[in-house]
Amino acid sequence: MGIIVRKPNHGWTIEEIQKKLKTSHHKNKEILKCLQYLVSKKALDSVKKGKYQLSKNKGDSKFKPKRKPTTSLGLVTGTVQKNPKGFAFLVSNSTPDSKDIFIDPKEAEFLLNGDVVEVEIESRSFRGTTRYSGKVSKIIKRGVKRRLGVFKKEDQYGYVLLDDPYLSMPIFVKTSNQQGAKPEEVVLVEVTHYPDETREIPEGIIVQTFPGQSLTAKQDNLKVLLKHNLPIEFSEIVTQEASSIPDHVLENEKQERTDLTSIPLMTIDGITAKDFDDAVFCENKNNGFRLIVAIADVAHYVKPGSELDKEAFVRGFSIYFPNQVIPMLPENLSNGICSLNPNAPRLALACEIEFNMKGEKKSIKVYNAVFTSRYRGVYEEVEKLIQIYHENHSQFPSDFQHPYPEAQKSLIALNSLWRILRKRRITKGMLDLDIPEAEIIVDQNGDPTDIKKRFHLDSHKLIEECMIAANEAVTEYIDQIEWPFIYRTHGVPDQKSIENFTKAAKQLGFSIKEEDLKNPQNLHEFFKEIAEHPTYSTIQILLLRSMQQAEYTAENIGHFGLASPKYTHFTSPIRRYPDLVVHRILKAAIKKENPGKLSLTSSSSDSTEETLVEIGTHCSQRERKIMDAEREVIRIKKIRYMEKHLGEEFDGRISGVTEKGAYVELDSVFIDGRIALQEFSDDYYTFVPEKLILIGKRTKKTIKLGDRVRIQVARATPSTLEIDFHLIQIYPAS
Repeated sequence: MGIIVRKPNHGWTIEEIQKKLKTSHHKNKEILKCLQYLVSKKALDSVKKGKYQLSKNKGDSKFKPKRKPTTSLGLVTGTVQKNPKGFAFLVSNSTPDSKDIFIDPKEAEFLLNGDVVEVEIESRSFRGTTRYSGKVSKIIKRGVKRRLGVFKKEDQYGYVLLDDPYLSMPIFVKTSNQQGAKPEEVVLVEVTHYPDETREIPEGIIVQTFPGQSLTAKQDNLKVLLKHNLPIEFSEIVTQEASSIPDHVLENEKQERTDLTSIPLMTIDGITAKDFDDAVFCENKNNGFRLIVAIADVAHYVKPGSELDKEAFVRGFSIYFPNQVIPMLPENLSNGICSLNPNAPRLALACEIEFNMKGEKKSIKVYNAVFTSRYRGVYEEVEKLIQIYHENHSQFPSDFQHPYPEAQKSLIALNSLWRILRKRRITKGMLDLDIPEAEIIVDQNGDPTDIKKRFHLDSHKLIEECMIAANEAVTEYIDQIEWPFIYRTHGVPDQKSIENFTKAAKQLGFSIKEEDLKNPQNLHEFFKEIAEHPTYSTIQILLLRSMQQAEYTAENIGHFGLASPKYTHFTSPIRRYPDLVVHRILKAAIKKENPGKLSLTSSSSDSTEETLVEIGTHCSQRERKIMDAEREVIRIKKIRYMEKHLGEEFDGRISGVTEKGAYVELDSVFIDGRIALQEFSDDYYTFVPEKLILIGKRTKKTIKLGDRVRIQVARATPSTLEIDFHLIQIYPAS
């Protein structure tokens, strides 16, 4: 392009370009491919046979059909989702009906996937409906910064091809910016110049090289982090500030705190966990229970406006991959002084709740504390203790060697309390969905060796109930004094989602009224009735898909999924920024500060309410971005696992049906894939949306949710995140 741009009106032949590049004629096929690609992208025009010049018309045509007049609906800012075919969509909560806005190829010409842009929304009538489209008025922020790809070299120039179907254009790299990269080597490239009216292809510099000629499992995490523009390393200034914090609790820091060191609090976490946010203790008291939930006092160390705070705000959350954690805070805080490590004095913000035997709260206290965690409990070990206790008629054998002797009575009380709390919550209408998660086992190279279903143990539920109780309690504590707050909210399903779920439930043989989906108690009764049905897990997943995304908001609308009218996130300030903000509000309330202008972050808003709105919006967006990244890595690992099983057959159940085909969840391994419509060899199938089925044109055979199938693994493609199956046999559900 650099050669052609210098003489934009000249018709260049392949031979002329070859001479300018000083390459041999053997490279002419490669040059032709590049020229054809640039023509397809309308960067060049093929003016005469064998001649090319810089495009002047940018795709304009005098034969454009007349379009109906449009109405401008104003400017909206959002994120670009670029399609490999050239068009794009604007994703934004501010669009009409929250719909994605179509951007045609001409308007999307210089956009890249992930760009933040300002778009003028236009509407037009079409066959009785309103269609929306967008005209790009401004590119606010570029979404592509650094990417992994394979370096290609053609004598005097080089370029990087990315392993991303949404970024199909190469990134040009000058010789001076190639940093010694070798042809076909995997490289990290940083984009320095973006496409515009004078440059159709982005330009960049090589930042790092990796051994090998293709992206490997070792690079999966890095690839996804770069794709989603998520931070990886901490800056030097943040690291320096973190290193200035002492690695132990100082004596003067213990002042004006409640001393809980005599109480056998303990943490209970996964076996690989290193950051311990919460410790628990429970005892029987006054014909009820006294529960203490002690949470790491991160707010004591991370002050509003500090470099640590600014970085934590930008990150929003820690990121958890199967074999790596990208922490929100530097490790000397997240795994060190802030982590409730056993046998080490720690500062905490404690929530103390007294319950009666029905699980009703009698009193709530919130206070600054200092304590020492007695034990580092592990879910699986606590689960064994619960089983032994119940199998021995609610007591431990006389000769039993308890791994947590000082906490034995506390665990017995916790085991009673969590069951009472959960039963009460379920009665109120909590969605008690027992949907397993994927547990990816990887080797030292990042290759998946096994994929299991991770089910919720009673020990998980024990901690969950303690955390939910504390989250509700601190919300009630703030609500009593009528302070501004940041809530964790979850709305009622929208009407379209309700209609889709009831339609899917009907196809599985279940009848549920639409109004029942808006009533947590009725919804609970529905799932209780079908708990033994073979498709129970499928219908749970369908319900989960129909639910709204939980958010962080300054306005309280309650939490539908938990059937909780007052809820927040308080228990994980090491890994969630909203929890850190909640701690700052609680600590200010303890000190009886002015609630109108609290110091919560580095925001310059005039009021606490405005600051909380900004924090809630930002953190909700960051959470979605990080969840997408975490899911993508899990998907890639599943695909890499199936690459080793191409051609093998598996049994499964149809879990989804769309116009693209049928989706199958396998029985023996926690993986799902698609049988595309063209993969059905016995007939031509079409999708019937009102019934959520595929129907054969000739045989009239139907394929629907819940049908049992046997499939063969056809393809597993990490770059497209797709697993494709061939259908071997179908066993229709009765």
